[in-house]
Amino acid sequence: NQADACVADSSRYDVYKLVDAAMAGDSARTIRILENVRQEGIAIQIVNWALAREIRLLALLAEAVEAGTDLGAAMGRLRVWKSRQGLVRACVGRHGKTHFQMLLKIVRRADAAAKGRSDESPWALAQEVLLGLAMPRAAAA
Repeated sequence: NQADACVADSSRYDVYKLVDAAMAGDSARTIRILENVRQEGIAIQIVNWALAREIRLLALLAEAVEAGTDLGAAMGRLRVWKSRQGLVRACVGRHGKTHFQMLLKIVRRADAAAKGRSDESPWALAQEVLLGLAMPRAAAA
């Protein structure tokens, strides 16, 4: 029904806002949105999916930059929307390929925890990933 579709759209929007806040480096806003997403009952699997999707893209872009490719050209090749390029550029500028790969490993642990394959908290792991995206380069090293 239309109400369910509206709620689903709202949930996706919140998850995208969550990832964007982390990519923008806004830790406080990231934590607020994460808590809101959790309280709204949005499944951790949706959060993990959004994180994995975005971090895979960021890792590919960071790898291209480290190989000498211009970031703008790499974003064009990977079809990053123009409206997101500033956000992506800022995040890739703060972190290298290795950092993104480490965050992807944590996302995989969060996914396994969400499926009951470990005793770790999938929400705590998602928070660790989000703060890892948000933190400045100096703290990431």
